[in-house]
Amino acid sequence: MMKNFTLKSILVALMVCLAAMSSYAQETATDSLQAPKFWKKGMDLSLQFTQNYVSPNWYNGGNSSMAGVANIQGWINYNKDEKIFWENFLDLKYGFSTTFTKDKVGRIFHMTDDMSKYTTKFGYLMGKGWYGSVQAELSTTLFDTYTIDTNNKTSGLGSPVRFYVSPGFDYKYTNDKGTEISLLISPTTYKLVYVNDTVLAKREFAGAEYVAEKTIQEYVGLPADKNMLNDFGGLVQFNLFQKFNDRISLESKLKLYTNYLGNSKGTVGLEADWEITANFVLYKLLTAQISIHPRYDSTTEDGWDAKLQFKEFVSIGLAYSFGER
Repeated sequence: MMKNFTLKSILVALMVCLAAMSSYAQETATDSLQAPKFWKKGMDLSLQFTQNYVSPNWYNGGNSSMAGVANIQGWINYNKDEKIFWENFLDLKYGFSTTFTKDKVGRIFHMTDDMSKYTTKFGYLMGKGWYGSVQAELSTTLFDTYTIDTNNKTSGLGSPVRFYVSPGFDYKYTNDKGTEISLLISPTTYKLVYVNDTVLAKREFAGAEYVAEKTIQEYVGLPADKNMLNDFGGLVQFNLFQKFNDRISLESKLKLYTNYLGNSKGTVGLEADWEITANFVLYKLLTAQISIHPRYDSTTEDGWDAKLQFKEFVSIGLAYSFGER
């Protein structure tokens, strides 16, 4: 059953699948020098890292700290004469921060970013840039995470898992100025939310007028006594990639989902997720990145979770890319 499967196996299988498709793409490309090139594959690797040291007797006080983010993105795409396409994209990201103090209380490592996402989409040309398509997306966290300075686990591998299947229509547009646009409209999207580890510590929010506690199931929109949610709704997804020149590019991913059936209380809500990333090449492998990620979700069980969430990241580090989009 669902509790017995491991997300690690799925992730490994996805990576093997991507590697197999990459090998097949290479073989088909070398079968004949005259054969058209239908496959495009590539990978982006990046690592950002910051560190500072403050001696215990520093006159102004302070603590030593360290932070880092690693990101791996890989894709293998098939496009035959702009009539049939198959896109595969794998995104792995993990970030941490830590502060070293004289009196080590609780955990010193804290998660700042944790994501594993695989997306596949198939489409067939209907006319004038519009494709009949179906998209599947699987995402989860990779590592156990904890509340600050405690051993209270708040999420882990497979807790939660989000899975979408979205049949619908996809509009694509590209030009010779580095613009790539994709608009997916799916009026009948299936959404699965699953929590593998139900023995997770409750989340506590103190320092306000009250202290509220929630299990991880409730936090992701499930009733406290269930670990799985099956939902149907409508999905609109807009992706934009703009390459201004060899040194500057911008990527935007906007996803809007509404649940037709509502949650366990019958409330129909909206889930909005928007990632905006600007990339700058400073010198060869030295790069800078600005990432803004607002999110809103009113499909959860409790009203106080239906708020605008926000994550921002500015970094300078190393990056290496190969292949083609």
